[in-house]
Amino acid sequence: MAIVNAMANAGAAVSGQSDAAQLEATFTALEAAVPADLKDDAHTFAQAYIAFLQVMAEHEGDANAMSDPAVLAALQAISTPEVQAAADNISAYMDATCPNN
Repeated sequence: MAIVNAMANAGAAVSGQSDAAQLEATFTALEAAVPADLKDDAHTFAQAYIAFLQVMAEHEGDANAMSDPAVLAALQAISTPEVQAAADNISAYMDATCPNN
């Protein structure tokens, strides 16, 4: 469930509609829950989203936050090929092992 929760909560993190501390705990649980061959992917994914959450938390839901260069940089960081590949690898694992996700 840690994997399912972290992947589902990633969207909420991007929108700034989630509690940062709770999501950080969720992403930490993701890193602990995945099999050994996905540990690097989980770490890459989690660290990018945690960094984004930290920047978004500074803006507390401000609609103008997306114009802040720090927010834009954090958003770009979660959109890198490396982070997207990590997310894809975790999603593929979930599809193969958790058919009801």
